[in-house]
Amino acid sequence: MTDDQISEIYSLARESFFGGQKAFQIQAYPFRMTPLNMAKHRNNPHFAFWKMLKQGSDHFEASRLEPKVSVCEKRYVFDAEPPGGSTKPLRFDSAGRCPVYEVPQEIAEAVKEKREQDEKQFAQLVQKGTPTVAVPWPCSAASSGTDTPGSGRPSGRRRTIHGPASRFPRSGRRSWRSSRASRTRQPIAARRARAVRGRL
Repeated sequence: MTDDQISEIYSLARESFFGGQKAFQIQAYPFRMTPLNMAKHRNNPHFAFWKMLKQGSDHFEASRLEPKVSVCEKRYVFDAEPPGGSTKPLRFDSAGRCPVYEVPQEIAEAVKEKREQDEKQFAQLVQKGTPTVAVPWPCSAASSGTDTPGSGRPSGRRRTIHGPASRFPRSGRRSWRSSRASRTRQPIAARRARAVRGRL
């Protein structure tokens, strides 16, 4: 995440809260979940987990709406609703069995169409021998047990940001950079002061 990117997020958050929005969702993925990128990372030990994350990305790309995220059986479930128009709320347990649910038909059909197209492109790219991205050694040395929601491992890919807007700088990147710079300068100044006192 670069300074320019976090500045853009701050600016969007500020304008959202000024406009009366109480919260918004941020989705963070290891990369843009395109067939090409999936093909490049197909040898990564976390690939199975990333395929599960891609389901959420597909829901957003297909509907252009924030997906409703739930967790059960240590996996993510997206846009789940009570079956048959029931008004009884669904209860999800991250490690427990998934309740009976359904996904709105229009979303399910759009996601299915996108998934079929992506899987076809992915297979073609693999068949062509698309080069893979080198796996960093800490990742390759780690267990292939992959991250799982509700397992206590750092698998959080979704955050809901709440107001108030006063938490975000009004002047965008300049204000954020200046506050960051002041935080990094203070320890240096303190060390210099201690050094001067030590010489006196």
